[in-house]
Amino acid sequence: MGSIRGKILKVPDMTPGLLFVNGQQKSFEINGVWQSSTVAPATGMTVDVELDDGGAVTAIRPVTDSDLAQEQAKQAVNAAGEKGKQLLSFAVVRVGKPALIAVALLIVSCFFLNYCSVKATSTVFSVETHITFWQGMGALNIVGDDLDNLPQLMADLSKYSDKHGEKPSAGIYGFICILALAAPLLPLVWKDKRAVLGALLPLIFTLGVTLQYLHYTHSIEQSVRTAITKAYSSLATGNLEGLMGTGSASQPTDPRLSAQIQAQVNMEIEQAKKSEKFSLDLGFYLSSLAALYLAGDGLKRYLVLKASAA
Repeated sequence: MGSIRGKILKVPDMTPGLLFVNGQQKSFEINGVWQSSTVAPATGMTVDVELDDGGAVTAIRPVTDSDLAQEQAKQAVNAAGEKGKQLLSFAVVRVGKPALIAVALLIVSCFFLNYCSVKATSTVFSVETHITFWQGMGALNIVGDDLDNLPQLMADLSKYSDKHGEKPSAGIYGFICILALAAPLLPLVWKDKRAVLGALLPLIFTLGVTLQYLHYTHSIEQSVRTAITKAYSSLATGNLEGLMGTGSASQPTDPRLSAQIQAQVNMEIEQAKKSEKFSLDLGFYLSSLAALYLAGDGLKRYLVLKASAA
């Protein structure tokens, strides 16, 4: 027979020792049975026991603490794996395997894949970078704070250059993004049929961010136009304080000069628009497909549940 795990209940003295193995107590002697010359038997020690066909003890070997630690770690890993399988099975039943895969794709797309590439330059603006969706949340966060302060806005947006490793915090946008990513899993904790509608939130959030981006893009263009106008007006009137940003810009009184300045500003804006290069990357396409699938699946499941409850 192979070795069996047991425990010493009594060390041999004038009488035989006792082992607890296979739910039974068995007696043993030291001579010819104990298989270690460095470790003496002790009460409570865990041992490996070999039995003959008749059930008699033929060999006993002590189990070291390191062996026990490895076995306990393996048991813990196995228990965690089994618990994970149970949770996954529960999630598949409550949410659906395709929906879980879509959520995983959303998370990967949001945090690890490039969402878009941006390159834009003008007299007062220069950005060139590849950003993930999460980093885009940080850009929206700082733009909202700095719209009335163009120099500060440019300084903050410059952090998105590929030369900088640190990106601004996503702030409230990041918090809402986390909620939107977790919303498709709402059926795991809420048994109401409306819980499946949480799958619509990633798509709704993405659309909301897109609209906010378009709004901020227009606002930034107006801020850039104002800054360029201020710079040219200061040059035209010789107002160095306005040019350096330490004072207000003086407006020229000559209508022809004003028209020339406005024409130059328009030319600068057009050049900035022509230099702008915006492209969507893999993260955008994966996250869009995943969000669309989740929204469609969630709405379909809700209608089915509603119809079955009617």
